[in-house]
Amino acid sequence: MAQTFLSHAPIGSFARRSGAPDRTCEDSTRSIMHRMTHAVATVTVALVAALLTSTAASAQEAAPPIDAERCAALVGMEIDAAEIGLPTTGAAVTTAEWVTETNGQCRVKGDIRPVDPTAPNITFQVNLPDNWNSRALQMGGGGLNGTLVAATGPYRYQPPGQPTPLQDGFVTLGSDGGHQGGGGSFALNAEALLNYGQHSIKKTHDVAMSLMKAAYSAEPEWFYFAGFSQGGHEALDAAGRYSDDYDGVVAGTPAYNVTMMHAGWGDVYKNALYADGGAGWVNPAKQTLLVDSVYATCDPIDGLADGIISDISGCLEAFDVQTLRCPDGADTGDTCLSDAQIATLDTLASPNDIGIDIAGNSVAAPNPIYNGGLLAGGTIAGSTIRGQYNLGLTPTPSNPADPAQDAWHYQTGDTNAKWFVTGDPTLDYLDFDLRAHAERVSELGDIVDTTNVDFTPAHDKGVKILLYTGLADDGISPYNTIQFYDRQVAAMGKEKVDEFLKFYTIPGMSHGFGPFVAGFESLPALMKWVEEGVEPGTLTAIDTVAATAGRERPVCEYPTWPQYTGEDPDSADSFTCVTDASPVNTAAPLISGTPVVGSTLSASAGEWTGGEPTFAYQWLRDGQPIPGATSAQYRATPADQGTSLSVRVTATSAGGSTEATSASVTVKYKVSVLVTTKPLLVTSTSKNVTVTVHILPSRASGDVTVTLAGRTFTGTAVDGRVTVDAGKLPRGAHVITATYAGDDAVAPGKGYGVVLVLR
Repeated sequence: MAQTFLSHAPIGSFARRSGAPDRTCEDSTRSIMHRMTHAVATVTVALVAALLTSTAASAQEAAPPIDAERCAALVGMEIDAAEIGLPTTGAAVTTAEWVTETNGQCRVKGDIRPVDPTAPNITFQVNLPDNWNSRALQMGGGGLNGTLVAATGPYRYQPPGQPTPLQDGFVTLGSDGGHQGGGGSFALNAEALLNYGQHSIKKTHDVAMSLMKAAYSAEPEWFYFAGFSQGGHEALDAAGRYSDDYDGVVAGTPAYNVTMMHAGWGDVYKNALYADGGAGWVNPAKQTLLVDSVYATCDPIDGLADGIISDISGCLEAFDVQTLRCPDGADTGDTCLSDAQIATLDTLASPNDIGIDIAGNSVAAPNPIYNGGLLAGGTIAGSTIRGQYNLGLTPTPSNPADPAQDAWHYQTGDTNAKWFVTGDPTLDYLDFDLRAHAERVSELGDIVDTTNVDFTPAHDKGVKILLYTGLADDGISPYNTIQFYDRQVAAMGKEKVDEFLKFYTIPGMSHGFGPFVAGFESLPALMKWVEEGVEPGTLTAIDTVAATAGRERPVCEYPTWPQYTGEDPDSADSFTCVTDASPVNTAAPLISGTPVVGSTLSASAGEWTGGEPTFAYQWLRDGQPIPGATSAQYRATPADQGTSLSVRVTATSAGGSTEATSASVTVKYKVSVLVTTKPLLVTSTSKNVTVTVHILPSRASGDVTVTLAGRTFTGTAVDGRVTVDAGKLPRGAHVITATYAGDDAVAPGKGYGVVLVLR
């Protein structure tokens, strides 16, 4: 498991990397930037006097740790536009609050001023700790932004209970993305739109660099970015557009292609759900019917029924939506799906070419509604799981779209059409023809989407990218992130991509909810890769869902997924990252035969699913392999006496190999039972006879039954011996049978004797 990110040994500063971007936007963006550049006002950098040192020599030394006094002195600090690598009219600090929270923190807020006086400011926050570890972490936003990212808490999906990056000594920073408040009205302003699409990341970064120089007289040794959803989009922009400024990024479920997601998916959902008066609309009860059916079919495929679908490809093969079809295809109620509803679901579960090139792509990725998506939710492994990206509560949507009742992707399409594409907030989205606005949609892709950004400079500079997505996410489909990864592999080749990008998929996780919500150390894994050159392999996640909190799962690199191959369903060690389905053991191997020295034991392979596997056997003595004991039969030897034998079966198919081990059996000591009498020769029927049973090995204990002259006697052996009083016997020769029942270490056995009574 990746290390926790406690501060490393002191790190020396290094020369500042260039802050200027080395790539420009498309033509529509260039015109905006050109106009901004000519409007830049020059503002003198007025560093607060209390922060200046008195000699040139002291400028080369590290500043004293930031404290409350020096924090307060930052208020009013001006940052010249020349210190920011993209067009602005400078920035200013508006507040600086000293907070003690494990460490001392100077929480600085301010505004980055636009070139266009009608555009909103970018509000930023930069947090300067007094235990600075020479690292900086920028945190991304979400949705359409508009809310200040304070960056004082954990990074997204950080395991609970750990110190925050700020407490651990990182300078942390965030912004509001270039506008304040929700909704899409900001997109009417070209500069605000460009800030949202890509520029606010770089501008906030550069302001933070100026503040770190003022606070510490040094620049960070390493600069990271971590974000999820829109923040994941921003992380990819940081790595791809501004690779000179960053060393590594964590990009979770990135909304990297906002235009395709909102305009493209919005159009697909609008037409599938609401055409012909909503003939194909699927109500919440039917959505739950679908979700429950998918999970009932697919949950066990990965080897464990735990409410998590890990083998999404196997699920697509196993689940058939036609099993839910209403008789004759007509809608007869909530217990089945009509033909029109199945057609809708098939459309949503398929790739859809929208016929418009958006940043080099025209295909809207499929959504995982047939292999793990949650829609309106369902009952999964006995728990009620609520979805957030449902198909709406009514077959007729509102205008404007109503978040309380309309399909999620219809809502995002409605916002996009009104504010981004047409600028007409009165537009009725049901009547909107996306293809009639193809030119504007393509232009938006060049401003907002990261799809066709070249990541070669990131690779060449050594930037590392840790990319992940949840496989149950129907807000941002996992196939959308897979599209991005496949595009990089197609452009650069897998070997080159593997040198700087690791892609992980997390079964059961949607967009912050679902049957499994991972807590995992993405940032420490990235840091170890960047700073020590140790590539992250399989990571470990803990479940943070209240009902199942604490169970572990491996976080596997795409295209592998975690198959249950062990014994403890809550341990990540019980899972193996596989590609195609490996054999799954459904009934453990069995050992038959009497486990005593000299006897032959036989092993059955148990029961398996997953192709037609071949089997290999390895016998184990006290858990350790017995040399040469590799067939389905094994003859117990004296070396096995008193030990536990088991057999490990390895099943192999085209999908891989899986092991399963039988229950163990204890090999008992082989027994000898001897019978003696006293007297040896009975001369009279009036004499009493005693029978002594001797059991070897002498450690034997347990019940002994003696039969003699039609009578039965019982006793308990101690140290391999028991004596019974047979009393007076009739005349003649009598056979004595002694039966030893055995104990935990000694096998059962029988012995015989004869007593002769003369008269």
